[in-house]
Amino acid sequence: MARRDDRTPSERFGEFLIRRIVNTKARAGRLLRPGSLVALVAVTLTGAGAVLKQMEVPRASVWEAGSPLGIALAIVAALSYLAYCFVVVGYRRMLNNSDQNSRLYTTCRDVAALVERETGLPHEAIGVHVWAVRGMRGLRRLERRATFIPVERPPTAITWRKGKGVLGQCWLRDEWILAPLERMATAKTEREFYAIPRRERFLFNWHEANATSHYTAILAWPLRGGPENAPVVVGVLSVDAQGSGAYDALDAMWKVKRVDLLAHVAVCQAILAGRGSQRPECQSR
Repeated sequence: MARRDDRTPSERFGEFLIRRIVNTKARAGRLLRPGSLVALVAVTLTGAGAVLKQMEVPRASVWEAGSPLGIALAIVAALSYLAYCFVVVGYRRMLNNSDQNSRLYTTCRDVAALVERETGLPHEAIGVHVWAVRGMRGLRRLERRATFIPVERPPTAITWRKGKGVLGQCWLRDEWILAPLERMATAKTEREFYAIPRRERFLFNWHEANATSHYTAILAWPLRGGPENAPVVVGVLSVDAQGSGAYDALDAMWKVKRVDLLAHVAVCQAILAGRGSQRPECQSR
């Protein structure tokens, strides 16, 4: 009987924990973003309590220092202030991310246009994405920051950890990768699929391979940040292509347009590394 999932227990637990953290963070972010109901309720209760205290309703003694209502009003006021601070911080972060994402999207669009022009691949067969490394040590993953796809695609529910998929391998090796995916696509059964060495199928299991079976080839570059003497991978820029001949087309384009593509890599690298509009040196490896 073919194994349905050959991930190690630590890999399964790590991916489960990452999904839980991401979902919890998303819910918390919705509560504290501008216009959130939590901030509105906190401010409303603080204002209503202050008015009732000023009007001595129901009577002045219930609002005295140390009374239950007095303590409750102080707690709500503190929570209201914290909610306001979180909203301000969240709004500033949202504006900053919006500007960065806009520039990353423009770069993805330009890369897609270059790939289409140089390879002759159909417009709808090309996708370009920028991924950022997120999470705490031991639970890091790649999170999509910007994407350009001409045709809407179903989302792929895969946790992109270091070493997982072409993106994770690019992150792990800290080098560009051009990967053909035809071998996984030729496996028609689970038994045939799991006969492929795990590294050659990029640590995918059967279900994950089926979810990405429409991709024929992927070209990915690491985006580096940190100190110049000890740079680290802060993200990945990837180009995915569909259809027969996609691998050869991407390979030929990379050999001819390497400098042009690395210029776009440098732009994404500068944005993710927090260097704004500075022009970093292109790295060819």
